[in-house]
Amino acid sequence: MTMLGISSSPIRNGNVDRMVKFILENSGKPFKFINLKITKDLFKRWEDSPEAVRQAKAIAKKLLDL
Repeated sequence: MTMLGISSSPIRNGNVDRMVKFILENSGKPFKFINLKITKDLFKRWEDSPEAVRQAKAIAKKLLDL
């Protein structure tokens, strides 16, 4: 089973990216790393849209159930 690591940090290779990569690399399992590079504007749109928040939560739940 391949592990999936996701970071939404807007800072490429910042602390969050490095932490997620560290955990993946030390898991001993095959993995894929994704940096979503979500901007502040996108977060603002999510705050203003309950439907977007619902969809994001549904996606997160599906990823956790993998």
